[in-house]
Amino acid sequence: EEMSELTKEILKNINRKKDNINELIEETADVEIMLEQLKCCYNIKEQVETYKAQKLLKIEKRLDEWNQK
Repeated sequence: EEMSELTKEILKNINRKKDNINELIEETADVEIMLEQLKCCYNIKEQVETYKAQKLLKIEKRLDEWNQK
């Protein structure tokens, strides 16, 4: 539910050029809170952080390769 509310605000901002930065901030915070709760409920915080770090390294490598072209 929180993610769909954030998506709705993003689309308003992009498609309608609506100045809704406060709504984007609120919905982003709500999604982050829910994600933290999810990680706690499933006891997966460390695994998520490890996966995220690996993914960020891959993205960084791709960006470096792209910038060298």
